[in-house]
Parts: sequence; structure tokens; C-alpha cells
Amino acid sequence: MGNTSQVALSEHNSNKPASGEDSNNPSGSTNVDESSIICIRPRGDVYDILSLQEETADDNSVSFQLSRQSGADVPKSLLHKLLVKDAPDHLCSGGSSTDDRQVHLVVSTRSGTGLALDFYKSILQPLLVEFGISAPAVPGHEEQASQNPSLVITRDAHSIRDFAASLPPDVDHTVVLMSGDGGIVESLNGKAPTDEDQGGSASSRRRLPLVAMLPLGTGNALFNSLHKDIYASSGTSAPRPLVLGLRTLLRGRRAPLPSFRADFSPGSRQISYKDTAAPGVVEEQFSPVTRLYGAIVASYGFHAQLVWESDTPEYRKHGDKRFGMVAAELLKESHAYRAGVKRAVIHPSFPSGGPQLQQLLLHQGALQPIDRPRHAYVLATLVSNLERTFTISPASRPLDGALRLVHFGPVGGERTMEIMTQAYNDGQHVGMAWTATDDAGDEQQDGVGYERVGGVRVVTHEEDARWRKVCVDGTIVELPLEGSMGLQAEAVPHLDILVDPSVVASAASLK
Repeated sequence: MGNTSQVALSEHNSNKPASGEDSNNPSGSTNVDESSIICIRPRGDVYDILSLQEETADDNSVSFQLSRQSGADVPKSLLHKLLVKDAPDHLCSGGSSTDDRQVHLVVSTRSGTGLALDFYKSILQPLLVEFGISAPAVPGHEEQASQNPSLVITRDAHSIRDFAASLPPDVDHTVVLMSGDGGIVESLNGKAPTDEDQGGSASSRRRLPLVAMLPLGTGNALFNSLHKDIYASSGTSAPRPLVLGLRTLLRGRRAPLPSFRADFSPGSRQISYKDTAAPGVVEEQFSPVTRLYGAIVASYGFHAQLVWESDTPEYRKHGDKRFGMVAAELLKESHAYRAGVKRAVIHPSFPSGGPQLQQLLLHQGALQPIDRPRHAYVLATLVSNLERTFTISPASRPLDGALRLVHFGPVGGERTMEIMTQAYNDGQHVGMAWTATDDAGDEQQDGVGYERVGGVRVVTHEEDARWRKVCVDGTIVELPLEGSMGLQAEAVPHLDILVDPSVVASAASLK
């Protein structure tokens, strides 16, 4: 990752796997890459520095190792940031009637490039043991729910949602989620409906499950957005996402996770793909859907199309190359999506989140149409970044609960590519403007629309089902002809999220 900050250690140095024997490295001065340090633990008159070592082989396979280096002389600034003496309360399983917390370790085998299980065995399990927590072994791919902590290894796309729905509401839960954004979304959609079944009362929300993210997905939009300021302020010592996730697991604080609700018209179908017994053969599945919950993004147009088509059997066989292939084809086609889009625009001075936004959307008069019969890109988001370097909503702040809408009309593949490129330039697509020619041949000013909204309503007028797909945090829904998707910010949280303490402090300063 380029130049990194090195920490010099002296005296009592050793370099060894955290769970192994001492190596033959001689004691003396050695350097530690600060960006790889998970935590520092006191041991007598020395400190143990636990680090995550991640290596990529020639075949692009990735391996992990938890390493330990010891030294008596550690900079005070580093101790202030990374010293951890004992396991945090949220990782300690309850052993009495007054402390009945249950800890769950969830391994998503389908996330990203499939590294979650190896990460658990190589890193998280020995790290928890280091803190005196009896982390379950992995004898096979089955749930060990009788233990505390429990180990849940996913079997299919519904495992996390089913698990979240089964959590008893009268117990404190910590869910350590080794997954990408999909794990958060599935947890949210497992938990939120049970809140509704209980009437959404304050008593039912008193014990929200606490989710700790260890980012093992592809984009990791939520994690990277929540911790964006830490990357920016750390300079050359910026930790890698997995290191930051482990630091947060040990030193983080809880905060309510903002979310939104997506309601679909009758006849809408959720699309998923299931592996079959035949190698490389995937089966498309449809299921009725009326509502989904999201914490990241809901879209129609180019973004939703890219997410859906890259997951179809036709493109999945091309592996990671499929995203570029689909994007190139969509830019070439530059389809103009026939739809009506309305949104409830929120003045910048309006308070973030809260019941006020929901009340605003109860009045249809608050929904203002976007004066455009065809669209290329319609995306509502609660986060700043869809990837670590792709800033779709530069005004979004961690945990601010503000839903923002990015939209523009059909401008052709070249300009669409230019807009997307500027999003990689720290969100410089916002404010882009140009002169366009309408259907009557008249010139008019156009550009990238960017607004804070309380909600959005999309009604599709496309006859071809290919162009009637919408995306909610990676889940694809096909709308019927003249079908709709309505979005609004949720007034109450359904999950708590574990974040770096500085994120909580920063979010509090915005209120």
C-alpha cells in the first residue's frame, strides 16, 4: 500500500505467530508496520503487539496470520490509540441473570472472494483466545448455537436473515459479522420485520442487537463510509480495512444504525441465484416481495442494472472480469430508462433523521417530480462511499441518517463514464453541468442532481422487464409494468453498529 509508518521496538523483541512458539529471530531493534497493528497488550514489563499479516500468492490466493512482536519501548502515542488490557464488555458472554449477553460469530462463506472462514480460523479465533474468550473451533460447516460465543457458518443466501430473525428480543446480543455489505442487509431484513411484529414499541427496541463488522466483502460500502475520516486522517499509517475492523471490535463504541425502507407495488419479485449440483450452473429464482430494508443504497437505472446483470449466469462465469464487461456493455447501450421519479426534498437546515422525515412523507404534496421523462441514473443513499475510493455522496457524514439522491438523465456512454470517473475523484461528479438538447431540439442546462431527501418514489414505464430492475443494498427486485418502489428513511433504528469512538464523537457534534 505504498509508504507506511514504521514503529521501532527495542528490548525483549520476538516475532512469532500469536499462537505458536518463539522464532529464532534474535532480540534487538525491529520495526513494525503501524498499519497492520491490531492491538497492544501489557505483559509484565513488556508489551505484546498483535498484528495482522496478509499475503497474496502468485495465484492471487490470500492467506492470513496473526503475529506477535514484543518490546519494552513503545511510543506513548501508539499506546494511547491501541492499548487493550481486557476483552470489551460487548465480547463477554453473560454468566449470570443480570448479564445475559449472547455473542455470535457469523462467518459468511459467500461474501467477497470467500475468505471469511479462513479469516476466522487464522485471525479471529486465536485473537479471541488471546483475550480469554473460548472461540469455537470449526469441525465442519454447521451452526454451533449451543455455545456462547456461538459460531454460525452460512449455508445459503438466507442463513444470516434467518439467524437474525431468530434472536430472542429480551437478551443482549453481539453479532460479529465476517461478511460484506450483504451480511448487514440480511441482518437488517431479519430483524426489522420482528420489530414491526412487536409493534415497534420502545420496550422492543431497548435491546437492539449490536453488530460488529469485519469487512470481507467486495465493496464494503458501509464499513468504509463509517470510517472514511479515519483513513483520511491517518496518512501513511492508515490501517487496512480488516485491521481497522479488528481495532473497532476491541475498542469500538455502539451507535444506532440509520436505515431506510423500500416498499414495492404488488407483483414485484425478488431475484436470486442458487448454485445447482452441476458445476458452474446457476438457477434463477423469483419470490414475491413487498418490502425490504436497507442501510446503504437503493437505485434504478445504471447502478441497479450493473449489479443485476453482473450476477446473472451469463456473466458470473467470467469471475471478477464480469463487472467491467457489464459496465462496458451498458455504457455502449446507454439505455434511457422510462420512469417517473418523485422525491421529497429536505432543506439543508432540517434536522437529520428522526420522525420528522417520516411525517413529511405522509403528505403526497411533499413529493416533487424530477422534470425528466427518461433517466440514466437514480440512486438514493445513506452513505458516502460505495467503494473505498468511490465517493457517490460527498456530503454524507457517518451516522447522520440523511438520505441523499444522486440522479442524471440519459447523456450517452462517454459522459456517463466521465461522471463515474469524477466520483472516484473524491465525489467531484457533484456539481457537474452541461448543455443538453431536449426532444423538441431546444438547448437547456442539465447536470448531476444531488439533493437531501426524505424519500423517493420511482414508477417504471418500461415494457421490457430487463429495464425494470431496482437494487436495494445489492438485492435485486423486478417491478411489474407501471410498478413502483417507494423509499423513506426509518424513524427508529433496528440495529446498533460498532464503530471507532471518533466516529461516535463526530456524529454527536452534528446534532
